[in-house]
Amino acid sequence: MSPLEGDNKTESKNQAKETGEQSMDEAETSNRTDPNEIQTAEENATVPDVYVAFMSPHERVREYTEEILPKVRCSRVEDAILTYVAVNLEPAGWEAVWRCSKIGTDIDTELDLLVEVIDVSQEKLEAEVKVKKSVSTVPAHKQQAIESFLQQDFSAVSLLHLYPVFDPNNFGMFDKTAQILEHVRFFYEHLWRPWDADEDDDPVFVKRHLHNRMKLYQDLSSGTIPRTTAQRIQNILKEAKEKYQQIEDLQTQMQVSDSEADLNEEDVMKCMKLNLSQEQLLQELNFLENPLFRTLINSQGLPQKPCPRGQRAGSNVVTHLLANNILTIDMIMVCIFSSNCGFVQSVPESNVWHSFPVHILLNVWLDLENLP
Repeated sequence: MSPLEGDNKTESKNQAKETGEQSMDEAETSNRTDPNEIQTAEENATVPDVYVAFMSPHERVREYTEEILPKVRCSRVEDAILTYVAVNLEPAGWEAVWRCSKIGTDIDTELDLLVEVIDVSQEKLEAEVKVKKSVSTVPAHKQQAIESFLQQDFSAVSLLHLYPVFDPNNFGMFDKTAQILEHVRFFYEHLWRPWDADEDDDPVFVKRHLHNRMKLYQDLSSGTIPRTTAQRIQNILKEAKEKYQQIEDLQTQMQVSDSEADLNEEDVMKCMKLNLSQEQLLQELNFLENPLFRTLINSQGLPQKPCPRGQRAGSNVVTHLLANNILTIDMIMVCIFSSNCGFVQSVPESNVWHSFPVHILLNVWLDLENLP
């Protein structure tokens, strides 16, 4: 396990101060929190120090390769992550800053709460927590919404939103817990795609995806990738995740009926269109995740969309050049990124330059055959 560097460096130089001890009776009550008992940031403007892990890409790759996902296939990745957490994470008794997000909660503002972890689930990446106080400055017009939110039962908080608090009285006690959460959080934020588990050939994750996606993360972070390409990658990821969720929701809705005769034709067509659109996005994303193709893009730029088929506007003459044995970079790039191209099979990385021209030539030919 990679150690935390910098002797447990923290995000803040302020140290939290406890205002009193809870009685035994209070500690045994429900985790439903009385908002009147929650200190606001205005009343106690101290922010607890949290662990920050500084790990190199090499250290991260080594941890995923040797400890978390050795030879694990994509369909078993999430089970392996759960096992890793269950075996190594402190099950209870530690404090954390819960960074409530707009996505993870039903509130429309960012909110940080100091919580005590009561129990870590063995089946999901969740924990039961007890809220101790707010460490955010809450605008006055948001107070009512926050108080309503704090009335809830916090028995299923995402571990990905918990950041262990550094306690100088227990120096190094929760280093391992902080490291584990950092590895899991980084994995889901930057390396895992929700559709990975659905790949037909069920590849080993480390072999198929880990190194390419870690390199992609490095290039995006360092600014190596041109801004237009980086923006395109982010847009594809966002759109693909949204479509994937739409497909999941639609398929769940369609599975309510046990009879094929009861299926709604509109839902079937919508599902087919979503799947086709998703497949096109994933094809482009697979190419953009490959460092070899990104190098090609960096030198040539993203291709422009080809002219639409049919009658061209104006009287300009359009000339098509066909070659038996020559492929230009522009031909390759257009075929990869054109929605009109019939290219549907990704090329194995180990054979990419050997197999690529044959596939591209076939699809360029098919595309040109349909031109007027």
